[in-house]
Amino acid sequence: MAPSNLHQLVPQFSALRTELSMHELLQAVWAQLEKDIHALGLFISSVDGLELPIMHKHLVIFLRELAPGSLPEFLYRVDLPETSEVLDPSTEDFFENLAWQILRREALKVYFRLHYAG
Repeated sequence: MAPSNLHQLVPQFSALRTELSMHELLQAVWAQLEKDIHALGLFISSVDGLELPIMHKHLVIFLRELAPGSLPEFLYRVDLPETSEVLDPSTEDFFENLAWQILRREALKVYFRLHYAG
């Protein structure tokens, strides 16, 4: 089952002490994703409505349209851990699974930044 909020995607968020609203946290995750994409000279269009399922769908579209040669560099930039679930590019749901892992990694970056900033 696909996560519907940050607490399901990254359980550590439930214990995070922050004054930021869930909307602001989702904005921070999307901003982190945009930062990593822009660092490679790539562009992702703005997302309408900051809800995790909408963000996921938007990222899947971006990944599907990404030039195959750009994908490894993008994954390196996102810093997807080697312990991530094994992804098989030949499966039908490859981009859907990859997008969830990317969003989880970007959310963890935001979590660690907020957790250790205080």
